[in-house]
Amino acid sequence: LKRRIIDVEGSLRNFAMGYESFGVHRSKDPKQPGILAKEWAPGAWALSLIGDFNKWERGKHSYVRDEFGVWSLHIKGSGVIIPHGSRVMLAITTSTGEETTRIPAWIQRACQPPIDHP
Repeated sequence: LKRRIIDVEGSLRNFAMGYESFGVHRSKDPKQPGILAKEWAPGAWALSLIGDFNKWERGKHSYVRDEFGVWSLHIKGSGVIIPHGSRVMLAITTSTGEETTRIPAWIQRACQPPIDHP
């Protein structure tokens, strides 16, 4: 397992620093401005980021899955794409076809949703 982690991630340190790339972040690369998001959901069939910023539209910002069940998304753009304090969730289609939502596992700030939350 250790050898496989090193082969895929480059080192155990890179693997342990996963919190820096998983979750929802602003891109630090000026050549790729926007939002970068990454989640691990090996059993999912589809994954998209939904929230206030896209009117909770499932599938509008879809992730792409790799062979290890890691899903990645790049929302291109400059300026404020997802304003601070916005509500976001993951829209998931499970392997059985069920549609559900959850908070991103590596979210850095979470608050109790209001009563009228969709």
